[in-house]
Amino acid sequence: MEKLIVTNAAGGVDVEFEPGELMIIADHINNMGTSPLIGPNDQDLGERFLDMSKPYSECLIKLAHSVAEEQHFNLREGVYMANL
Repeated sequence: MEKLIVTNAAGGVDVEFEPGELMIIADHINNMGTSPLIGPNDQDLGERFLDMSKPYSECLIKLAHSVAEEQHFNLREGVYMANL
């Protein structure tokens, strides 16, 4: 099975987080003012409404927490918000 790990550098609003800390994304908020689901469905792209109840591998999240603990660094979990 292939795996994709995506990283991003972004600002945050949680005052408990320290600069440079890593965060596992637990959920998403689209605050862009529009929905990517608006418009005609393109069957070539597949299902329009994807199941987002568990978008990330629980196994990989557990592994990331395990590695963070072994390496003695704080790994956070939080919500990623896309904003204008």
